[in-house]
Amino acid sequence: MGMWAKEFQLSLQLIRKSPLTLIGLVVALILVVAAVLAPYVAPYPQDAYGAASPENKFKPPSSEHWFGTDDLGRDVFSRVLIGSRISLRIAVLVVAIALLLGFPLGAVGGFLGGKTGEFIMRVTDIFLSFPSILLALVVCLLLGPSVDNVMIAIAISWWPWYTRIAYSQAVSIRERPFIEAAKAVGIGKTKTVFRHVMPNSLAPILVQATMDLGSVLLEATALSFLGLGAQPPQPEWGLMAYIGHGYLFVDWWCSTFPGLAIFITVLAFNLLGDGLRDILDPRTRRLLR
Repeated sequence: MGMWAKEFQLSLQLIRKSPLTLIGLVVALILVVAAVLAPYVAPYPQDAYGAASPENKFKPPSSEHWFGTDDLGRDVFSRVLIGSRISLRIAVLVVAIALLLGFPLGAVGGFLGGKTGEFIMRVTDIFLSFPSILLALVVCLLLGPSVDNVMIAIAISWWPWYTRIAYSQAVSIRERPFIEAAKAVGIGKTKTVFRHVMPNSLAPILVQATMDLGSVLLEATALSFLGLGAQPPQPEWGLMAYIGHGYLFVDWWCSTFPGLAIFITVLAFNLLGDGLRDILDPRTRRLLR
């Protein structure tokens, strides 16, 4: 317990020494808190769920409507705030599903090697041969437009990246002395993978997962922009940007503020992931001390 507390304290110190990482962490935490509290702090929560006020449409940003109103008179700030729940849920769940699928497969394939590892990696290569956005697009077209189908589609195209990372880590770990010691005392292959291989492969996986939160959000936004993701009146950022882009040169706020929300969120997760990579890498960790 003392060792873990010491490592955690050291990590916090290193984060404080990296302003960009600290900014990414603070912004990410603010986004999470905002998503959790959104229904309670949004000034017009009913606007996020389809309530229309035609008499208020296309009002510019003001003290009454901070981000203005859209083509149906709905408060854009409330919709962006509550829409964070949808966008962040997509990003987190897709990465979680991809991790649960890809991480164990890669660890097992890399540790066992032979025909098992070869089969796993060849299946992985088949999925990787398609651009992820194209594969997700095809799956969405087959399943139909919805938020849940977007998550399934992106997860199907995303798990191979974790499989490849976990495989390479497992290959480098399986010949280390502590693995040989585990074999010598009779620990089975399954326990060795889950107790020793996977925990020691976790650092690069966590870094990749953190940076992928932003990438998944961008892909989900693209699918919603194409009409294959969230459907009206859901306040999803990509859908809001699509609806507002037709008024961009007149009522710019309708798509600008959802676009800024996407930009800030992606940037925050990328800064955080980049900082975690430096902190968790033993070589750069020594330089940062």
